[in-house]
Amino acid sequence: MKTSDFTGTGMLFRLFLRRDRFLLSVWVFLPSILLLGNAATFIAMGSRSEGLQSALTQFNNDPLISAVLGPVMSIDLPGAIVWRTVSLLSLALGLSSLLTVIRHTRTDEETGRSELIRAYIVGPYANLTAALILTVVGNLAAGVLIALSIIGLGGAAGGSFLFGATMSAIGCFFAGIGALAIQLRDNSGSARGIGIAALGLGMLMAILNNFGGGFTLLRWMTPMAWQRVIKPFAGNHGWGLLYYTAFAAVPSLIAYVLSARRDLGAGVLLARSGPREAALHLSSPLVLAWRLHRRSFIGWLVGTVLYIVVFAAISPVLSNAGGMSDWLSNLGGTSWTHEVGLGYIFISIGIYLMSLIVAVYEHCIASEKRRK
Repeated sequence: MKTSDFTGTGMLFRLFLRRDRFLLSVWVFLPSILLLGNAATFIAMGSRSEGLQSALTQFNNDPLISAVLGPVMSIDLPGAIVWRTVSLLSLALGLSSLLTVIRHTRTDEETGRSELIRAYIVGPYANLTAALILTVVGNLAAGVLIALSIIGLGGAAGGSFLFGATMSAIGCFFAGIGALAIQLRDNSGSARGIGIAALGLGMLMAILNNFGGGFTLLRWMTPMAWQRVIKPFAGNHGWGLLYYTAFAAVPSLIAYVLSARRDLGAGVLLARSGPREAALHLSSPLVLAWRLHRRSFIGWLVGTVLYIVVFAAISPVLSNAGGMSDWLSNLGGTSWTHEVGLGYIFISIGIYLMSLIVAVYEHCIASEKRRK
């Protein structure tokens, strides 16, 4: 790499910042809003007679909740916030980061905007670098807001900023995943699919890590479990942040290497050429839709099945409660949350999250149809 390869990075960064001034503000403030919403729930628990510590102890002793979210590392309000929000904030920052990088790189190549930009004096790495800098700045700002939010709730400054830095590193890691995905495929839809698949794999690995007690070898590899090593408010192991910062930079470095080995608008993995004439069985719109979307459909289907399998594997309480039909029959009335166990309540949340996964898939398919 030469210095001239990055010519125009500052200009493109200002351009991207201007284009994303609204979206960037949304995903920078969204994690803090989600954090404060969850904190309000725990504060309400603390105002009851049993107290927050009693509720967290009950959560920690529940085999289902502990298997999905892992053990609580610090039995207090800041520890509860870290325990409950790390997966949610990781998804918010990870999804926003990879979509931002893809929008300013692969999508611009598809629309021809990159060709217009390269008509000026712009280095070959300027576009990718400007997109990554924008994402890193957004993640750092989100991490600072997360830390200030916890400090405002009474958390210690050291643990608060350590947790905020951990969330920033997670967002930067998925920004690198997005940068890597755009080098592999020649369209933004495939790049988004790779990035979202990486998010899903990270969540699955985090659940498996929690199922193993929360401190297995998987915590060193999956971003959604990095707090298990850094331990904010439970020891504050800042040295782990150095390791994960280097780990988060690996996908970006690979993306730079691959970007020099592909043409503008192309991908490292070449698309297969189709037949000259369509087969007779492709005459109906339904079969054509299946032909176009079968890979993404199978991928999302496998992800949904894995989600169900993981929940089934860690929900032995269902076998001792008379079946799912008996559980659903108990959900009537206004006081059902006091009549059923915390494990059932958590399973209902899991079903809700699964419906969100299906809704995201439908949204992706509809967006792709509109673009075509």
